[in-house]
Amino acid sequence: MQRKLADSVIVLDFETTGLSPAYGDRAIEVGAVLVEHSADFRNNRYGDVRC
Repeated sequence: MQRKLADSVIVLDFETTGLSPAYGDRAIEVGAVLVEHSADFRNNRYGDVRC
C-alpha cells in the first residue's frame, strides 16, 4: 500500500528561554504557518547557523 502525502500541513515554531522546565525555562512565543497545496519541502536543507 502506498502512502499519500498531506495536501496541507501546519508548521510550528517555538521560541523558548531554554530546554529545562525544571529550572524555570518556558515557551515565550509560538509561530504557525499553514502550507497548502504542497510546495515540495522534502528536499530542503538548512545550513549550520552557529554564531
